[in-house]
Amino acid sequence: MKKLLLSLVMLFAIGSFAASAQTVVFHETFDQCDGTGGNDGVWTGNIGTSTISADNDGWTFENSGAGSQCVKCGTSSKLGVATTPALNFEGNATMVIKAAAWSAGDATVLKISITNGTVSPSEITLTPTEFTEYTINITGATNGSQITFEGSTASKQRFWIDDVEISALGDEEVTAAPTFSPASGTYTEAQTVTISAEDGADIYYTTNGDDPTTSSTKYSAPFEVATTTTVKAIAVLDGVESSVASATYTFPTEVANIAAMVAASEGSLIKFTSPVTVAFHNGNYLFVTDGTDFTQFFGKLSTTYANGDVIPAGFMGERSEYQGIAQLAVWDYAETFAESTENDGEIAPKTVAVTDVTTDIANQYIRVSNVTVTSEVDGDRTNYYANSGSNKVMLYARFSTFTNDQLAALEAGKEYDVIGIAAVYGGEPQIYVVSVTEPGGSVVPDPEPEEGIFFSETFKDSDGGFEFQDIDLGTLNYVWKYEDGQYGTYWKASAFVGENKAAESWLVSPEIDLTEAKTAQLVFDAACRYIGATIDESLKIKVASDYTDDVQTANWTEFTTTGWTDGSSFKFVTLDAINLDEFAGKKIRLAFQYTSTTSCAPTFEINNIVISGTETSGVEYVINSEAAVAVGLDGRIAIMGEAADVEVYNMGGALIAKGNLNEVNCAAGAYIVKVDGKAQKVIVK
Repeated sequence: MKKLLLSLVMLFAIGSFAASAQTVVFHETFDQCDGTGGNDGVWTGNIGTSTISADNDGWTFENSGAGSQCVKCGTSSKLGVATTPALNFEGNATMVIKAAAWSAGDATVLKISITNGTVSPSEITLTPTEFTEYTINITGATNGSQITFEGSTASKQRFWIDDVEISALGDEEVTAAPTFSPASGTYTEAQTVTISAEDGADIYYTTNGDDPTTSSTKYSAPFEVATTTTVKAIAVLDGVESSVASATYTFPTEVANIAAMVAASEGSLIKFTSPVTVAFHNGNYLFVTDGTDFTQFFGKLSTTYANGDVIPAGFMGERSEYQGIAQLAVWDYAETFAESTENDGEIAPKTVAVTDVTTDIANQYIRVSNVTVTSEVDGDRTNYYANSGSNKVMLYARFSTFTNDQLAALEAGKEYDVIGIAAVYGGEPQIYVVSVTEPGGSVVPDPEPEEGIFFSETFKDSDGGFEFQDIDLGTLNYVWKYEDGQYGTYWKASAFVGENKAAESWLVSPEIDLTEAKTAQLVFDAACRYIGATIDESLKIKVASDYTDDVQTANWTEFTTTGWTDGSSFKFVTLDAINLDEFAGKKIRLAFQYTSTTSCAPTFEINNIVISGTETSGVEYVINSEAAVAVGLDGRIAIMGEAADVEVYNMGGALIAKGNLNEVNCAAGAYIVKVDGKAQKVIVK
């Protein structure tokens, strides 16, 4: 908890008196902010989204929200900006501010500027997940000057600010703090650091984290840093010391194997100096081995890997944990994951008994054989289990390779082999299902095309991975907000704050995979009030298949919505279904575009989004790592050895080749190859 401030402090905030030496002329505590994040010890997740309540009127914010007695600025893709009210003093001053970076993934450099006068340093490097006090020199300020804090780039430069106190110095001399080149940041190669100061000033610096004094090392020439180092420096001119400036140069910790990654500290940047081999890759989930252990890499990668692919050394990520198990988060460093240039051959799942599936083998690629699959209803969900005698382990359909619908279609009492990834949830072991075969490797038939759920989000436990992009907020702090309170969980949009405000803001879904869809339709629940215009003028429903990270560059298809209430109350209704057949077979983004004017600023609430339809028929889920003898090579499928009966299917289930074949020419992609009745999934690159 922050210390309570004496009410006397507020007497000095933007006062109308003449500034004198060391007189507090402005103090902002943000103690009235009652959101989450920051001072409550929470630094990640859906935090810092509440309405900002400042002690002093006149603050302006962009892409910001209230934390716990502090303010969070910026999002993962938008620049955060905070600007003080007009300040009432002239001359020189010192400003003390508490600030922090979002997490180890955000190497935030905070830029500081003033409308009249100068500030030094004008950039400071923030410490992730820890408030640090920084002192800034202000020279030549005039009445009405305003100070602005902003990240150095729009992408992943989130920061927190807390107590801001400015003390006027009158005409006292101020020595400008030193500056660094290059700036703070994350680097993969050694950097030569140059420290600069005003003419005639001496510079003293440290590299051990201590604040420098005139007894510290005197700077005389550029020097090299090759490991993670914080350099701190002061400038001294005519006996007057500057404030401490600092720059942090972050380098990855090099590890030779998975065991070393697991042993590293959480949040550290990791670089593998040895390759790893892929066991399974599906969407954001990538499971690899180095021959001694398995681990999970989680995040968006531009490369899709097949079983047996070798990921070359040099890839990086942030060491994190999920359910207490170490993993590598690759979101910020996906560009270091090179395409595989070789394949070591198929990695077969390790056969284990149901009783062997414990938390000790988490992330391993496994098979449990001769089990029956049963289901149990738990509230509003159905759980599935692999059973062997009186022992059982939960099955979870996390991957698109095998769904709950396919688990439900398995024959009761019949024995199967379940292949998957050993996992942990809530401290209990489970299996993320990759595929199911009959004992001995024979094929488990796909169910006939039937209604399937391709995407479902209730927002019960989280914001669902939806993100908003503000095109024009005007004077607003936000339009879209994830509500998690006494009235339920949903996304809410409004541009009414005392009066109608003009704004445009988009809410965009995570990627939705419709590649297995033959038909698709969208249904969602919505509530509205204070309409004042036709709904389609204020809230547009759009879909795009080419979205990257900017709503203004994607090609959106707009859909008309019907079934709304009259807007007289916040009553949720299920709107009429929207046909998305034109997007079947694609990966899409769903967007809600909110637009308001000074005469009409409605409120909308969105919940229970479901995209369903019929699935493509075929053999996409037929995978057996031990049965077939086919490999994908340079635009063809080569059948190894002698085979009398070969069938090749695409992932839509269409037969593209059949007979006594040695090879099949085909486009890059995934195929099912049956050799003498046994099947294998083959990737052709």
